[in-house]
Amino acid sequence: MTRLEQTLDGKELPKNVALYRDENTGALEVRFWRFQPMLLFMIPFMCVWTYFTVGKMYVEPFLAGQPIRNASFGIPFVLGALFFWGVIVLLLFGRGRLYLEHGRGRYVFRVLGLGFTRTFELHGNTDVVADEGSFNANTRGLPLPFGQGQSAVCIRNGYRSVRICHGWSSDAINFVCAMICQRKA
Repeated sequence: MTRLEQTLDGKELPKNVALYRDENTGALEVRFWRFQPMLLFMIPFMCVWTYFTVGKMYVEPFLAGQPIRNASFGIPFVLGALFFWGVIVLLLFGRGRLYLEHGRGRYVFRVLGLGFTRTFELHGNTDVVADEGSFNANTRGLPLPFGQGQSAVCIRNGYRSVRICHGWSSDAINFVCAMICQRKA
């Protein structure tokens, strides 16, 4: 794979987008990542939250040899901490990659090696649109936390639709839509 500095038609790539081309097959790979400013608040907040929910309620009494009182009171706070640490891991290490081959595509999302893959066919009658989605209506893509109004690329082939590239910038989504439209068979 060789990294391309421009789009196939000579335009500049959107910010935080990397485009790669396989010289043997002609397949394209689009990668996107951006820093989420929400992390500047979430990481310090969750450090304090975890200290008080886990440290003060469970670890300190255990180390002091005292009985752990009100252990069931802290369970919702510990579960909340686990959820939000999961969100932090998703925002820090989640990576989406789009592979475009001749007549088909594949979107792969991974967080530390775990994730999902969405495949789709590209025909002349395939509709490709930048689509506004929501957390509740999203059944085929990645439900990002606080996902109301998130943009995504929606690929429709007759009765089947696939939503990909959630959380990408609007420039990156428009770029992906244009790339897919160019690659339709």
